[in-house]
Amino acid sequence: MRQLTDQEQLKLKALTAYSVPLTLIEPTRTGLEKSIMDATGPVRQFLLDTNLHNFQDQGQGQEHKVPDRFTVYSRRQQRAIERFVVSTYN
Repeated sequence: MRQLTDQEQLKLKALTAYSVPLTLIEPTRTGLEKSIMDATGPVRQFLLDTNLHNFQDQGQGQEHKVPDRFTVYSRRQQRAIERFVVSTYN
């Protein structure tokens, strides 16, 4: 993962000061182009700890996809919130 900018570090510090649960992700170019990412260990643990998703309880393959709605805060549009559906599968 790349080093966070000073501004990103300040935002992270503010969120953690208010005990906002979060995890950081850095999509690859391929992941963005294909709209797919692997759930790394820290992401899987975050989803489990926050009761959002448990990969251990999910079957493998496309037929076991679980669509969920997530909210992402974007720097593209200041203060804009993007909502999208994420499908998780093993």
